[in-house]
Amino acid sequence: MKYNKSKEFKTLSSQCDIIVNKRKLKLPEFINREESMRRLENELISKNYFDLINGLEDILNSSDSKHKFYGNYSLNQLLQLYKLNKNLRELILSQISEFEIKLKTTIAYHFASRYSNWNDYRKIKNYKKVTKSDSDDIFIANYGYSRRYRGKNPQINQKRLFPFFITDEKLITKLKRKKRYLSAYNGHPPIWVAIKSLDFGQLHTMFTLLNTDVASDVLANFNLKSIDRNKFESILFVINWLRNECAHFEMINNSRYHGKNQLSKELIEDLNLRTAKSRRNLTLFQTMCVLNSVQNFESDFSELISNSDIPQHLKKEYLKSIGYWRQSDWNISIDF
Repeated sequence: MKYNKSKEFKTLSSQCDIIVNKRKLKLPEFINREESMRRLENELISKNYFDLINGLEDILNSSDSKHKFYGNYSLNQLLQLYKLNKNLRELILSQISEFEIKLKTTIAYHFASRYSNWNDYRKIKNYKKVTKSDSDDIFIANYGYSRRYRGKNPQINQKRLFPFFITDEKLITKLKRKKRYLSAYNGHPPIWVAIKSLDFGQLHTMFTLLNTDVASDVLANFNLKSIDRNKFESILFVINWLRNECAHFEMINNSRYHGKNQLSKELIEDLNLRTAKSRRNLTLFQTMCVLNSVQNFESDFSELISNSDIPQHLKKEYLKSIGYWRQSDWNISIDF
């Protein structure tokens, strides 16, 4: 598809004119046209034209992409779709936050149970040894030694890894809201406090580096065994991507996972995911299935869809847009 290098600026009024007069989006009949157009202008400026129109037009458009036509749908239905998308994004974030809190808590608990000193989490010797034959090749290139390293005993790249290995002063700054813990432990907060400074990516990194015994204890809290470690790694990659999509207020229905890291065969088989041979792509719904494997997401999602005021046929189109048709064994009362 070819695009012009420059595109003519259109005022809100002209944008509304295109949407209503050319693409025939229906306006409420009980409100006069001028007031309805003002409302549409307000919605475009508050919700972003690209998100509200472009983000949902594949669901609304009843013609081909070159001749866009929304005549089968109304402004209210467009706003209902936008609201459903927003609610789904917030629901996913809420579920991921619960999972993240649980993961931080379990890692801190089991690490502390294996290593008695509260400062042991800052000692490299207490983590998995990184070698050049390590199967986590991409992980090591990103977080460990450089691919250009030629030595015999590669070390963890402390500065790039996570804040546990930075100076006391910087760690204290990151945890300045935990002053009472800092003073109680002579400036070295225990792991269950320090782990709060990690973002999700750093938390994933920490899990990757856990020794086998600690990692097995953590996996058990998610009803997994030590042999499921690679599968759980894949779950973390997907959830981290999903978290970022939602946190940046994307039109989540259009989101598709195209990760750099191959997903484990076990995860794909266990969840009956349909993906390309590369095992690096998933629809939004499939990423939700991954989240559901460690967090009870299905029931809340089903409730969200059921309680939406959107007409059934439009719900069906929305579900198709997120890839639901590929794996439709969830308990949602819509006839496909």
